[in-house]
Amino acid sequence: MGKSNRIRANRANVQVKSLGGKQNKKGMPSWLMTLITVVVAVVILASVALSLLAANGVFGRMTTVVSSDKYKVNENMMAYYYAVQYDDFVTNNESLLSSSSFKKDLDAKTQTIKADNYIDSYLTGGATGTWYDFFMKQTVDSVSTVLVYCEEADALGIELTKEDKKQIEDSLDAIGTQAALYGYSLDAYMSMNYGDGVKVADVRKAMQYSALASKCALTIADELQAAITDDRINETYAKDPNNFDKIDYLAISLAETYADVQKELYGDIKSDKLTDDQKANIAKTYAERVAKYKDLAEQMNKAPDIDTFKNLAASYLADGGYDVLYDSNLTTTNKAATEADKKAGKLPEGKDSVNVAPEDKETLKKIKDLIIENVLEAIKSKAEKPTLQITVPEKAETVKIEQLDLTVDARFATMCNTMITSLFNEVTQNLDDMLVEKANKIEDNEFLEWAFEDGRAVLNVKKIEKEVKE
Repeated sequence: MGKSNRIRANRANVQVKSLGGKQNKKGMPSWLMTLITVVVAVVILASVALSLLAANGVFGRMTTVVSSDKYKVNENMMAYYYAVQYDDFVTNNESLLSSSSFKKDLDAKTQTIKADNYIDSYLTGGATGTWYDFFMKQTVDSVSTVLVYCEEADALGIELTKEDKKQIEDSLDAIGTQAALYGYSLDAYMSMNYGDGVKVADVRKAMQYSALASKCALTIADELQAAITDDRINETYAKDPNNFDKIDYLAISLAETYADVQKELYGDIKSDKLTDDQKANIAKTYAERVAKYKDLAEQMNKAPDIDTFKNLAASYLADGGYDVLYDSNLTTTNKAATEADKKAGKLPEGKDSVNVAPEDKETLKKIKDLIIENVLEAIKSKAEKPTLQITVPEKAETVKIEQLDLTVDARFATMCNTMITSLFNEVTQNLDDMLVEKANKIEDNEFLEWAFEDGRAVLNVKKIEKEVKE
């Protein structure tokens, strides 16, 4: 029986029962009893109808939560955008979430961002409140940006082509195929994943907005890129270089991850096998490293001139770059040494591989400090190459590093010479790349000026009432 037929049948049922009832003993007229019964029935039916309308997304489509002049995003579309934002965040930050306070299997509304958790601060940009608040703010900001682009697309006459729309339909068809595998209709699958009442029409419209915004953004980016010449970059940069030569310790510290520290301290042991004391030691060591990066970043951001900034940046780049180069070079050198010693019959008894590096950690640290110091000095003095080179006579099995009064395997010394040159070249190149970022930042600034001219910014944002799926 259809919904309207059920309602008519229920209403008729109420009337028949009321009109056929006996007179109330206290003298209540039958017409009053009928009226009360009908009123109560109507209230109940109205409540049922409202629930059905809500479940089918009618109210979600009637409620605008973010809007611009010509574009409106309703609660149902917002629920879809939230889900996309949430999924992207979880996917892109999966390696860090295990060290944050956020738990995917718990309701985001019940989880508070921890101010004293470094990873929380990094992931949320220092936000406070619940994780749901953070995700929703990110969603509102993202949707607002989409509408900024959609308005500009309208002004520029940019539209979605048949091919653009076909790609969206193909995406929806793919979701429909997945829904069918689980025995759901497409609308039911949308509601289950994005929120009660969210239908395919809502998702289609949201996808169309996003596609139009993306198309417009690419057009604008091409125009801006063409307009920003080298002279314009240098002129803007020269006015305030320290405004562009900045670095965030929260970002650079991730060059060394929590997992790196864990492996350094406890090798390949799995996380679930670590004791509480070991976990505490990893956290303490990692916090100390973060503090070091923070101090370096603060020094860099206060640099009075570009040369000071470059020298501090070189210090950071050399420290991290050395470790990466050392690991890769030592692996290659040891492999070659093992093969050579096997062939010559020189492998020590009971061993199937060779390690040419000194075993003592203090010795290795002295070698690292020596190489980095020499590389940084070359960069600071703007030399063409570092001065340090370890003399390795032909056919020598061991050589002496004079600066440290240290004797090492000749093959290790040769590896160090290679590393000195490689580290110098890598740090120099990375410094150039870092400073080229000033162009990107200037471009970003010009876009922000464009985006928030009078009348262009999205201002109409209402409170999000809809319960969304996570």
